[in-house]
Amino acid sequence: MRRLAWSIAMFFVFGVANAVGSAQEEIEGAITNLTDKNPELKLIRIFETTTNNYVVEIRVPDNMELAKGSNSREKNLSLTKKWSALVCTPEMKSIANKFKIAFLSVRQVDASGESYSVALCG
Repeated sequence: MRRLAWSIAMFFVFGVANAVGSAQEEIEGAITNLTDKNPELKLIRIFETTTNNYVVEIRVPDNMELAKGSNSREKNLSLTKKWSALVCTPEMKSIANKFKIAFLSVRQVDASGESYSVALCG
């Protein structure tokens, strides 16, 4: 009986660990596809905040149109919409659905590491 319980426990532990690793690998692949098309963008990191919630940080050069702008609310909303359209690709949305990711966000990060725009992809 103990062996059966142990086997079942290991199945869930290793099965969940492999699924989480696969989700992160697929997100990294999708971001690599994005940065290949937009070489000015640089992947900083991908991390899991809580179970099945991921954050991606991408460095955006200050001279890029999507970089933080003025204090104008309308301008910042416009830039956030453009950022979301760029990074929340069908591939990213498909990954979020496939792995049942509750929260998948992609942050713009400047040279100092400050996050200033977030796109929610899942």
